[in-house]
Amino acid sequence: MIVKLSSETDFVAKNENFVQLATDFAKLALEKFPASKDELLALPYDGITIGDKVTEQVGVIGEKIELADYEKLEAEMVAPYIHMGNKAGVLVGFNKVLADKYDELRSVAMQELP
Repeated sequence: MIVKLSSETDFVAKNENFVQLATDFAKLALEKFPASKDELLALPYDGITIGDKVTEQVGVIGEKIELADYEKLEAEMVAPYIHMGNKAGVLVGFNKVLADKYDELRSVAMQELP
């Protein structure tokens, strides 16, 4: 699954509170596995909904942030790759578990075919 919480600047994106918020949203999404972005935004978080928390944080941070994307990736095994600088990432889903081939599968996510 992909949960993308976006901000306008790197300064905000690297802020510990912003990173924790994104992590919390991702954990909640993994726990509840909502069917859509709208369902994710409607989930309760810290006494309000995730959508309301995002709106609240815009006022706290003073910069536009948004839950920009939510996609479910259903696969037997997923190989991730986060590009240096954390500005881009890739998830590749495979239809079978090949734990002994993890490095090779991650190479596919990195676009470095073995």
